[in-house]
Amino acid sequence: IGDGAFYHCKSLPKIEIPNSVKTIGADAFYDCESLPEIEIPNSVKTFGSGAFTRCKSLQEIRIDNTEEYVKQNWSKRWNDDCNAKITYLR
Repeated sequence: IGDGAFYHCKSLPKIEIPNSVKTIGADAFYDCESLPEIEIPNSVKTFGSGAFTRCKSLQEIRIDNTEEYVKQNWSKRWNDDCNAKITYLR
């Protein structure tokens, strides 16, 4: 998913990320106002900065990976200004 792919999207109530996605770019979901939850598949190996910044409706991010992997491989600022609960599924 490219940088800024859903930037400032007002009407994205749901998205299903397929296992073929390997990267979520910087600001990919920046300021998505109506996205309540998202699940990130294990296939995502890199995550850009600010991907969920200002996602006020986002309540839960489920990640099919370990917290250790995410801390070592994703941008340190992938979820800036996002208060969603983060659940690691591994």
